[in-house]
Amino acid sequence: LRILSLENGRELFALEAGSYVPASPAIARRTAYAASYGGRLLAFSTATARLLWSAGPRTEKAAFLGSPAIAFGTVVAGGKDGNIRAWEAGTGRQLWQFATGGSVDASPLIAGGSVLAASTDGWLYLVDRQTGRELWSAELGGQLRASPVAAGDTVFIGTPDGRFIAYREKSK
Repeated sequence: LRILSLENGRELFALEAGSYVPASPAIARRTAYAASYGGRLLAFSTATARLLWSAGPRTEKAAFLGSPAIAFGTVVAGGKDGNIRAWEAGTGRQLWQFATGGSVDASPLIAGGSVLAASTDGWLYLVDRQTGRELWSAELGGQLRASPVAAGDTVFIGTPDGRFIAYREKSK
């Protein structure tokens, strides 16, 4: 992994990730979180490139293909092994793991107290951010590889058959 200067593009720091990092890192509070194909989640300082912690199953069977998500002190990533995992952002302590029926290739989304993740089993999952307990799931069909995105109170996701689906929380 390389940290480049926005002013001139020169390399400021480099960090050995141990394997291919297929997606962009997530950044919060001067810490970058990068997910590797070797099944490692790495947290490092953007100021010094010092590795703060490393966690994860450390196997290509659980390779991380999408970017991790970071919010509310929680880092979340989905793996080829079909699991969505959450870690404490400051320590790397794993908080929970949720199994889907397929590979989780896309980046998950943290939205308030929930995590949304698409799986190649054709389902979109919503799990509780703190516990990993499933709140609901929706069968969208096909091998979902798109990342859900949020705008205001609406979540959007594209499907393999060309549909663009929006979900909005019901008014209370």
